[in-house]
Amino acid sequence: PAFERRPPAPCDTVEDCSKFRGDDPSFVPRDLTELRSCVEEERCIVFQSDVNWEGHYTTRSEDWLEGAWYDDGDGTAKGGTGEEIDASRPIRRVGCFDTPRYEPWVAVRWCPVAGGGDAGPGP
Repeated sequence: PAFERRPPAPCDTVEDCSKFRGDDPSFVPRDLTELRSCVEEERCIVFQSDVNWEGHYTTRSEDWLEGAWYDDGDGTAKGGTGEEIDASRPIRRVGCFDTPRYEPWVAVRWCPVAGGGDAGPGP
């Protein structure tokens, strides 16, 4: 899922928007608990949901926030603890896009190859 943080006041430049983060270290949620609070308090929203309501509908972000991360074989999202990944269970797959505007992507943390090899360009 993709979320965006709404600024407490409009900002017109990158510098104006950046000051919110500088003035408040918790402006951008750092973990799932903070993200849940941010969404619940309507400071964060599903990315572009205010102007593109169908854009990330396929993700079912609200279910994901509650921990519905798994598919145990019947094609329906199943909940976990909502806090930790259970590597023994298959992660829920997106079997069909509900909209042509859906743009799936995956972000992974870069790390060097074990043994000191170079995995290519870093972040």
